Amino acid sequence: IPTIINESCKLNDLDSLQLELIENLRDKKFLVVLDNVWIERNDNWISLKKLFLSGIRGSKILMTTRSANVVKIVLFDTIQVYPLDKLSNKLLVSVCEPCIFSLIIH
Repeated sequence: IPTIINESCKLNDLDSLQLELIENLRDKKFLVVLDNVWIERNDNWISLKKLFLSGIRGSKILMTTRSANVVKIVLFDTIQVYPLDKLSNKLLVSVCEPCIFSLIIH
């Protein structure tokens, strides 16, 4: 919420946070990234999804998970699933090496 409203969040309970999120996303187009999700119960996913229904058409939720169960639960709402393999060591080195060496040099 602090990122959305550009100020610190003073809400202490989950219900208030959820209402604030819904209100601040209402009639806005947004991209939400949910990284490393482990929601493996359908009712929990439905509760989470409700928070984002106030946005306008074109809003997106990008979710990453390592759990096949999560994929099965959210699949009924998902337009595309992109299963990714683990990065090979060679690819990982080619991606990370320039960053590491630029940190060392500077």
